[in-house]
Amino acid sequence: NIYEYILTIRNLLRNNGVWINLGPVQWHRNAQLQPSTNELRDIIELAGFRVLHWEVSEKLVAYRHPNDVDSSGSPKSGVN
Repeated sequence: NIYEYILTIRNLLRNNGVWINLGPVQWHRNAQLQPSTNELRDIIELAGFRVLHWEVSEKLVAYRHPNDVDSSGSPKSGVN
């Protein structure tokens, strides 16, 4: 659950701690909640974080299985 994940990070950080997240905003197909990048940013800010830099690429990243994305950054057919 993305809400619990964000709150856990908030509760683990010391005062004025910094959360640096470098990773894809791609949800597992079984995830119950799959907020858009704009919704995710809103959720993060509502949890009390101040976003200093936010950049989202439209290119898909094969972060678990390198063969899931073709060389153009598009999902291969039949891959979820």
